[in-house]
Amino acid sequence: MITVAAPPPVVATAGTRAVGIGRYVVAAGRGDTAEAAFSVVDDHRGRGVGRMLLDALSARAAEGGHDAVFAFECLHDMSRPVETLAAIRRAIKPGGSVVVMDEAAAESLTAPADDTERLLYGFSLLVCLPDGMAHQPSAATGTVMRPDTLRRYAAEAGFRDVEVLPIEDFGFWRFYRLLI
Repeated sequence: MITVAAPPPVVATAGTRAVGIGRYVVAAGRGDTAEAAFSVVDDHRGRGVGRMLLDALSARAAEGGHDAVFAFECLHDMSRPVETLAAIRRAIKPGGSVVVMDEAAAESLTAPADDTERLLYGFSLLVCLPDGMAHQPSAATGTVMRPDTLRRYAAEAGFRDVEVLPIEDFGFWRFYRLLI
């Protein structure tokens, strides 16, 4: 049986109405691992409620700090990836690790694109880019997030540098370590 330790959720309100909730859960006996979840009512999406919830949870988590944060295949879908990375930066302990995994897009655009790039652009046009642009303002990153784009986002969020990790033969994925 798995038990969990769940700190109280963070609730966003508009007047007397709850419009968003965010919480994180730490597995019992695994204080080094947590999972976060957010939900915002439809008529308040795109108004910064999710960002406020993330900031509040980050502040709560930062009280103890985190040894590691992992962002797998998600930054390119976010309207505001720099704000998310900045929240992660605030929540990480000194000496902690931040690892990002995203599609292994080519270092730069070349024409004609190879089959992998074409596939990634297809995903981007039909799924990731519209999702990321659904909430404004938006960075409009999309699936094809090149390493220099992540480096720029990380620098704007307060990270010192980005290192591409030497993990090979892992399909479409590239792993990065964001340096504090």
